Amino acid sequence: MATITLTDQNFDENVLRANVPVLVCFNANWGPANDFPTKIMPEIAEEKEGRLIVGIADIEQSSVVALRYGVNGTPTFVLFKDGKITEHSRGAKSKSAILNLINPHI
Repeated sequence: MATITLTDQNFDENVLRANVPVLVCFNANWGPANDFPTKIMPEIAEEKEGRLIVGIADIEQSSVVALRYGVNGTPTFVLFKDGKITEHSRGAKSKSAILNLINPHI
């Protein structure tokens, strides 16, 4: 499964009402630290298909949601389960660090 693009309009439906955990990468289209997540998120989505939804929210297109969850830097990774935050981590992360963040919850 590919990553999904999250916006202010579709966030609640795709994240808060999901029946599996959702990893959201709040990101921006600028800055060197923001390139890497867009490359590894599809890999994680494929590896965890059926057990995890992976979404990318551009903070400029999802500014209301970013503000709601206190995103003040990118990339920020937030794991939601049953509509609630279970993990929150800001800053560039390796793929293994992201997997360590989510694996206990899926």
